[in-house]
Amino acid sequence: MLGLEGFVSWFVFAAYITLFVNNNLLVTASKNKDNQYSYSTVLVVILIEFSKLIISILLCLRSQSVTASFQDFTSNKKAFLYYMIPAGLYCICNNLVFFNLGRYDMTTYTVLMQFGIVTTGLTYQCVFQRQLSCVQWMSLLILTLGCIMAHFNSVDQQEIIVNSSILFVLMQLLCSSFAGVYSEFLLKNFSVGLSFWQQNIAMYTDSCIFGVVSLAFTRTLNNDLFSPQSIRSLSRPLVIALICNNVAAGLVTSLFLTKLNSILKKFAVAIEMIILALIGHLFMGQTVNLTMAAAVFLVSFAIVLYSLYPLKKIEPQIEQTEPKVNGNP
Repeated sequence: MLGLEGFVSWFVFAAYITLFVNNNLLVTASKNKDNQYSYSTVLVVILIEFSKLIISILLCLRSQSVTASFQDFTSNKKAFLYYMIPAGLYCICNNLVFFNLGRYDMTTYTVLMQFGIVTTGLTYQCVFQRQLSCVQWMSLLILTLGCIMAHFNSVDQQEIIVNSSILFVLMQLLCSSFAGVYSEFLLKNFSVGLSFWQQNIAMYTDSCIFGVVSLAFTRTLNNDLFSPQSIRSLSRPLVIALICNNVAAGLVTSLFLTKLNSILKKFAVAIEMIILALIGHLFMGQTVNLTMAAAVFLVSFAIVLYSLYPLKKIEPQIEQTEPKVNGNP
């Protein structure tokens, strides 16, 4: 029988899959007939980050006073500096989600994002200094083949060489992979000095800063960003559902990285990919031809193979409250 810890881990695993399946469905459903978004995606992203920050503050104050929290942050001032890196990468990644789902269907997008397991594996070894098994590295060749098949299936023959959309997918998965591993590293190494919700406060404070910067930059390119029509578009039920779902997904991702690890997160995305392929085919009229079906199978098989020997949970380092990177203070 599963203990409480095991039950919580499986619940977080299932919740992660469910929320990110919902996210792709909601983003796709929110596009208009011209395959564009009738609302400001930049405003949506920053509202999501502010919402996560407020929820983290409220949950933190349920178990600890303002004075005690302030003292903890004073003793761990560098937490805000360390979290600037994943916060900035997630800001780029979250905006690219809308951009890339506007150019690929859900199944193709999800399959292409699986190439991030390569960068995740490399980053994981460098940051945590833990070797992955030969079986896991062998699976990367199969994974790469599946991603190539998915990309070739998603573009016309004349566009295969010159298609630039794949560059934005690569940018997103690189940002997502490094931010995920580095966030896991911080969550597990700051767990003595700061609580889970305090670390989230540091993370989302930095995310809001980057969100405001991106908002200011976008406003210089689009003067209608704060127009009445743009503001009203945020009150659409579908957009509100998208914001709420992303807030929950962000908080669950933090729990995932605390209870599990970045490698298992990629395994969860493989299940998400299969679910999205079935939903897209059955309910949204998206074609899953033989090439795409083979790509889904190869990527799924690669990730299962990659996860045959799961990594043991890393215990936090008790003797320090500031993380060390590659053994250096």
